[in-house]
Amino acid sequence: MPSIIGADLKVVGNLVCESDIDVQGTVKGDIEATTVTVDKDARVDGSIRARSLIVSGSVDGTLEASEISLTSTARVTGEVVHETLSVDPGACLEARLSRASKERRIAQQIPKPRLNVPEPEPPAAKTAEREPPPAGTGEEKPVSAEADEEGAAKPASADIPEVFDRRKKQAAG
Repeated sequence: MPSIIGADLKVVGNLVCESDIDVQGTVKGDIEATTVTVDKDARVDGSIRARSLIVSGSVDGTLEASEISLTSTARVTGEVVHETLSVDPGACLEARLSRASKERRIAQQIPKPRLNVPEPEPPAAKTAEREPPPAGTGEEKPVSAEADEEGAAKPASADIPEVFDRRKKQAAG
């Protein structure tokens, strides 16, 4: 069942839908869905990206779809990127036409990454165990088995000046 933008509805903003959208009203923004239908009295000012697109109304923007069909009442201005395009007699088309390349088709099939918020890491162990670098590299430094209040290992006092250690504690606290 498609999501319907009713004839008396004006949407200002982008629409993203994982199924179908039927535009009967006005949309000022971009639309992305599986199938988009722009009805006879509808108007879209923005880009439309879909697998299948049927336009009977007015669109001012970029149309990008595998299959695009413009009916006799369609009015399209902008750019049309397609694999297959059908234009009925009477349709008004003032656009730059380009056939979708193989690379673009592949890119359309790749799902967009979703915003993932990483979970906080578990607290560090109370003691730090680190393998020293190979002997003779000049990078040998003593390792301390002490831990601060948060459980992070403290380096030997000769490695980090006292001022840095204080700033680190202030930032953590």
